Amino acid sequence: MQLRFSILSSCDRSKSVMLSKLFHFLPNRYRQLLIATATAVAIPLIGLAVYFTFPQPPEPAATTPSAETSAEPESASKLTITPIQTDAEPVSPTPATDSDALTAIENPPQIEEYAAQYDNPLDTKFNHFPYDEAYGEDIVSIGKFTRESYEREEYLHYEAADAFEAMKAAAAADAIKLQAISGFRTIARQADLFEAQVAKLGSEAAAAKLSAPPGHSEHHTGYAVDIGDVTLPETDITYEFESTPAYSWLLANAGRFGFELSFPRDNQQGVSFEPWHWRYVGSENAQKVFSAQDQFLP
Repeated sequence: MQLRFSILSSCDRSKSVMLSKLFHFLPNRYRQLLIATATAVAIPLIGLAVYFTFPQPPEPAATTPSAETSAEPESASKLTITPIQTDAEPVSPTPATDSDALTAIENPPQIEEYAAQYDNPLDTKFNHFPYDEAYGEDIVSIGKFTRESYEREEYLHYEAADAFEAMKAAAAADAIKLQAISGFRTIARQADLFEAQVAKLGSEAAAAKLSAPPGHSEHHTGYAVDIGDVTLPETDITYEFESTPAYSWLLANAGRFGFELSFPRDNQQGVSFEPWHWRYVGSENAQKVFSAQDQFLP
């Protein structure tokens, strides 16, 4: 066996020597061609050998995109934007304490007709007289009540509106800036204000000292208006308004334009003093609206 292996090894060496000599005897161009051919054949063979020698990694399994990654980004149109609240209560250092004090949180009134009638014109409630709600066609805008970023449209009966604008212009000529805080008010809105006072004070009788019950507010007529001083907004609907230049001017001049203070100190209706609350009585129709008070009070 050893002898056979030796003979085979000798034959292999002889073949190698003979091939080497034959290669050297070939012309140079044939030798280059032979080398190129051998190289071209060897490279793919080496690649196949490597491919089958080493284990290949398994192909990744197909995956389904999760809801989290496949969801489309939320568009701007789907976003919820909270608008600024335009009917928020204006900030006031001195909180208001009466019915009309609550007008600071009032929304712009919706002009509507109210058909309720009173059989007895003296059907008072806690000393407040009954009033019908003004008809929509009689109510006109007198501009906006504004405080900082808050604003609300205000309305009056057209007779009171003309007189108020004339009075406002006369005051401005005297360097007094009047502001209409609250004018016409629906019976429905007055009900909300009155109920808020009842909840705060505990009874309708107590609330009526500060707030007119629904159906019994002068604001329903469109002839009553709460007035403030533009330069002193902190006195809006407060007793401090009595100390303002605007109030002093109104006491001296409001009568020339048909306005009077509805609830002065110690008034016979027993309603709290309201220095900001004025009513127009400068026309025949306005005087008829408030005539019940003349019949009732001595």
